[in-house]
Amino acid sequence: MDTVTRLAVGTLALAAVATVGGALAPVGTGVAPAAATALRPFDDCEQLRDWYVEHTIDQVGPYGWGSRAWTTAQSAPDAAAEPSAERAGSSDLGQGRANGDTGTNVQEVGVDEPDVAKTDGRIVVRLVDGRRVVITDVTGTEPRELGSWSLPDDANAQSLLLLGDHVLVATSGMVALDRTIPGPGHGSVGTRVVDLDISDPADPRVDSDTTWSGRQLALRSYDGVVRLVTSDGLPELGFVQPGRLSEEEATARNKAIVRSSRIEDWLPVLRTDDGNRPAVDCRDVQHPREWAGPDTVTVASFRPGAADRPETVAVTGAGHDVYSSADRLYVYGATAESPMRLATEPTRILPPASPRTQVHAFDLDGLALRHTASGTIRGHVRDRWSFDEHDGRLRVAVSWAGVTGPRDNGVLVLAEQQGRLVTVGRLRGLGVDEEIKSVRWFDDLAVVVTFRQVDPLYTLDLSEPTRPRVLGELTIPGFSSYLHPVGDDRLLGLGTDTDLDGRVLGAQAAVFDISDPSVSRRLAQTGLGPETHLPAGDDPHAFTWLPELDTAVTSVQRWDESGPGASMLVLRVQPDGSLLTREITGPGGGAPRALPLQDGRVALVGDDVRLVDLAR
Repeated sequence: MDTVTRLAVGTLALAAVATVGGALAPVGTGVAPAAATALRPFDDCEQLRDWYVEHTIDQVGPYGWGSRAWTTAQSAPDAAAEPSAERAGSSDLGQGRANGDTGTNVQEVGVDEPDVAKTDGRIVVRLVDGRRVVITDVTGTEPRELGSWSLPDDANAQSLLLLGDHVLVATSGMVALDRTIPGPGHGSVGTRVVDLDISDPADPRVDSDTTWSGRQLALRSYDGVVRLVTSDGLPELGFVQPGRLSEEEATARNKAIVRSSRIEDWLPVLRTDDGNRPAVDCRDVQHPREWAGPDTVTVASFRPGAADRPETVAVTGAGHDVYSSADRLYVYGATAESPMRLATEPTRILPPASPRTQVHAFDLDGLALRHTASGTIRGHVRDRWSFDEHDGRLRVAVSWAGVTGPRDNGVLVLAEQQGRLVTVGRLRGLGVDEEIKSVRWFDDLAVVVTFRQVDPLYTLDLSEPTRPRVLGELTIPGFSSYLHPVGDDRLLGLGTDTDLDGRVLGAQAAVFDISDPSVSRRLAQTGLGPETHLPAGDDPHAFTWLPELDTAVTSVQRWDESGPGASMLVLRVQPDGSLLTREITGPGGGAPRALPLQDGRVALVGDDVRLVDLAR
């Protein structure tokens, strides 16, 4: 058995990126003390309300929230869309990693992710223009539409999940809950989930229609269990504004409004056919020891057909993305070390301190969810694909930023200890003054790509968690934004072609041999020409690997005098590692997909559905 096959595969975990205990943390790890972020429950609703009020009252000014200072926990940008650059996942380098059970190239085996199209091998269910769900039979030589269902006039869907005879359609946007109780979702971004029964594909039927007051962070399914993660911000409380009142009087009135607020103003809200109710009980809300922001992140667990009867837990603090393995779920959010406040000069703003990433880890058991660990990394974690969990430890790729950009990159290894995550191993110095572009994790091996002018592809030995080390470094022009194991100890990289000065030449595909991780080799490289782009670098759902054919299918975008155009790129990896490429007509639409069927057939899905036999 060769080296990389022995190293096998790791699990992609956005896991418990948490903290190191102060006494246990080695100097210079860049990780904050764990005790500051361990979660605690509230005794009752009054204590929870007081927690919110006491920590937000200083953020109130003459016009309401945020009039005088930025919040102490500054949430990172909305990351509900799929992440951009770093990729990882459970894969087998010996055989390559196929798509998930519903045709989507997912992050973690056994954890399905929503997308614009899904298949069970017999039918394809797709979203058209975000307004219509269309069901198509793909068992014959030609696709045949079976039925469709249109969303309500005020809804626009971004993705769906397929679970047997149920389709969950998720929408995000402004919601008005017409609430009988107040709450943070009134007139703000919310999440609507329609559970569609397609047991009769010709006549889809709405099983339930639920609306959550928070914006969607993630939607995942696990062997019949669905988990929805949402985040609520500060509530709307009917603040006054200066006019007849002076700014000082308006500020005092607004602070009085906050102090007199009820717990119902703060708790997330769920609307079902039976009306509105708090989405979570006060006793099921937990908080860090130190204030980490005014958001409330709610995790709801339910089965298809019972979306209106979920099990819920919540955490106070910043949250903007989620990773989940088959038995763990991790919510994380970026915060600032200290608030950004106005300096003494009226036109000058003091910059925030170094960013931190706070993470809460939960154990999954059926519908149950139990908090296991929390912590905060002092540094920048680009997205959920930067993490990997293996043998109960978390490995995370981190950038420690300088004044003008990433100054240093590396990997931290964290272990859970008494509800906290402590740093047990660390490696720094990867791609100094460069940016992490992609990551792929395996059992005892990691591949990290950084870039500024040329692409160092680092191979890392993680067999000793307390002593991660660099095995090799391959420096070549360009970089890979997405890496996928394709068998025989090889990786297929999709990304950007550049010259030696870093000037962009267009998109590229490359094959890497890492059978000897200390001496990685690029076996093949194909440039796609100027003004080209491979969306899989930003959205891994745009990529499909067919192990039985040693073939990848992905979308490619081109720009010329006539404007933008898109097609599907077929990449066949030859036994010697070389690449054969050809382009075929795509199915149209803004996010075309290639869903694997049987016997080498693929459904190209977009504005329409086309069946292609790649085995011929």
